[in-house]
Amino acid sequence: MADRRLLVWTVASFHAAGLTLAFVALAHAGGALSDLLAGLGTLAGFAGYGYLWALSYLATRWVLDDETVAAATDGAVRSAVLRGTVGGSLVGLGALLGPLLLVVVPDLVAGSANPGSIALVALIGSGVALAVGAVVGLAFALLDLAALRIVGRITPARDRR
Repeated sequence: MADRRLLVWTVASFHAAGLTLAFVALAHAGGALSDLLAGLGTLAGFAGYGYLWALSYLATRWVLDDETVAAATDGAVRSAVLRGTVGGSLVGLGALLGPLLLVVVPDLVAGSANPGSIALVALIGSGVALAVGAVVGLAFALLDLAALRIVGRITPARDRR
């Protein structure tokens, strides 16, 4: 369905932009933004945003399947909230593990990294990333449902499906 593809694209883009804005605001408030940006080039910034957007797109496409959107439009939100929470936790996990692997694999290949330490960091970090992602996913799911409800009230029924 073409309408769902546009919905998924739009919502995923909103989520990726919102996550990026939150990260930049937190880094700026903590005074670490200038140090972080000094070591980050344009290509790395675009790659990082693209990776976050791809994670967000995949999760949003799974969360907003046809049945969930139809049910949410009719007022049944349980599935959308549950899927949003799980999708957010998976994005959080991917946002941690992708860059971690990118940084750690060269050191593991060269033999200069301690695999036990890396596994411990990945294990603890994964738990935190899953929990934070679930909270963010829940928040985004609630925002998305509110937006769907508003759209449902202001558009004619024939234009919604």
